[in-house]
Amino acid sequence: MTLFLVKILVAAIAFFLLGILWYSSLAFGPNWAKLMKKTGSKKSKIGIKTAHAVSVLCLFLSCLVMGILIIMLGIAGPGDGALFGMVLGLLLVGTTLLSEALYMGQPSGLFLINASYRVLGFILAGALIAP
Repeated sequence: MTLFLVKILVAAIAFFLLGILWYSSLAFGPNWAKLMKKTGSKKSKIGIKTAHAVSVLCLFLSCLVMGILIIMLGIAGPGDGALFGMVLGLLLVGTTLLSEALYMGQPSGLFLINASYRVLGFILAGALIAP
């Protein structure tokens, strides 16, 4: 049980660090910021530290559920875990983000940046979690 929780925590932190890189100036950050301004989105009032803490908690919970599903379904190995992560990322998260983007009138580029981060993050998490 302890190893399982360590794997979940490692996967959540890796997912979070991917997001830090993804939305940085080294990757999609400048484009994302420009697209966010087009949607009229405003800067969060809760502060970056709180936003990061809540984000890590949410990622931990997502990885925990993914880990439970991986065990229940008997998924083994990083390759199968990554494939399972891709399925979850595309079919659960990607479709939800697409529906939201359509209703909110978000530019397609904004949807692609956000959704591709989530899908890639779930692929990474699945590869790290699967035994």
